[in-house]
Amino acid sequence: MAGKRSLERALWKFLDASWYEWLSVFASVVSVVLLIWLVIRIRTWFREDEDPAAPGHEMLVQFQDLYRQGDLSEEEFRSIKGQLIDRIEGSPKCVDGDND
Repeated sequence: MAGKRSLERALWKFLDASWYEWLSVFASVVSVVLLIWLVIRIRTWFREDEDPAAPGHEMLVQFQDLYRQGDLSEEEFRSIKGQLIDRIEGSPKCVDGDND
């Protein structure tokens, strides 16, 4: 019972806080929210600079090299190429030296 009373006293003490204490709590919460927003904006800004199609193009070049070395048949290469081009965002870019 004593623990419950001390909890009630602490709660009332918190609720009876002066405007200055409430203002400092509010300012702290606003600061944390702004900091989180700023971190998200900065991360988004850096990610906008990345080319989302770059990994697909790199994979296409690697599969093209495997095809040229004879490790992939023409049918396998065409199948993989079609799937990768479908995944690449925007207009598909041609790979130099592609005879298809």
